[in-house]
Amino acid sequence: MMMSCKEVSMLVSASLDRRLRPWERLTVRAHLFICKGCTHFSRQMNILRAATRELAEGREPDGVAPSGLPDGARRRIRDTLREHHHRGDDHD
Repeated sequence: MMMSCKEVSMLVSASLDRRLRPWERLTVRAHLFICKGCTHFSRQMNILRAATRELAEGREPDGVAPSGLPDGARRRIRDTLREHHHRGDDHD
């Protein structure tokens, strides 16, 4: 039985916090093979994850347009991300 888009999006989101079980990964991959919308969502989530990690490491994310935020706001966001990263809140 094929998973719904809602179920797949929940697993894609969960995969950012934990490693999916083998049957979950297989089911998600099968769904992504046929569903362009969920494939797009999955790619967006991976881009956000990579950008967040780069910011937490103090680097400008690759391929991300400048936010237009004042420097102070950018620093506060970066520092908060670093703080969570150092505490281990990133759930690899």
